[in-house]
Amino acid sequence: MGRVFAHLCRCRRKELPISADYRTLRANDAITCPVVRVIDESGASMGIMDVADARTVADEKGLDLVEVAPLADPPVCRIVNVGRYMYEQQKRHRRQKPSRPKVVKIHTRTSDHDLSLKFKQVDTFRQHGHAVHLILDLRGRERSRLDDAEQFLLGLLAKHEIHEREIHRSSARISAMIAPRQLSGSELPSHP
Repeated sequence: MGRVFAHLCRCRRKELPISADYRTLRANDAITCPVVRVIDESGASMGIMDVADARTVADEKGLDLVEVAPLADPPVCRIVNVGRYMYEQQKRHRRQKPSRPKVVKIHTRTSDHDLSLKFKQVDTFRQHGHAVHLILDLRGRERSRLDDAEQFLLGLLAKHEIHEREIHRSSARISAMIAPRQLSGSELPSHP
């Protein structure tokens, strides 16, 4: 099954248009430009050469010739393993996607211990680089006292020393968007 999938990928890749996107990658025989700038697997420039010569060099090393900058003049190709290169590009693309904020819900009648646990959770999310959407749900008569509920929420945020926030009010809830904590490189957590 793996060979069939790889064959389909190679066949599909030949028909793809020129693009700098990792999903439309051209490699080996799919490269149609007669002359390309070649970079070897260590990142050193090998200069400008014919595509046929570049493919021969890549085949001798047991790797693939991958077009990494198709819009350059001449196009830039790299000698790498196609699968590994695509995996690294996908990882980089995933890292660039903005993450959705983490949601933490509380009520005015939530006990102090539960609130401390919720704010520990908020602190953990912020340390890992996530924004937090803190929601104070209002029930029954609490809805008629929005000012008191907002003061309650602001008091909690001040108590836990959270200053980077944005407060929003609606009829049934008051919410605060809390920015992620800005950490230096040495303080970054080991896992997301």
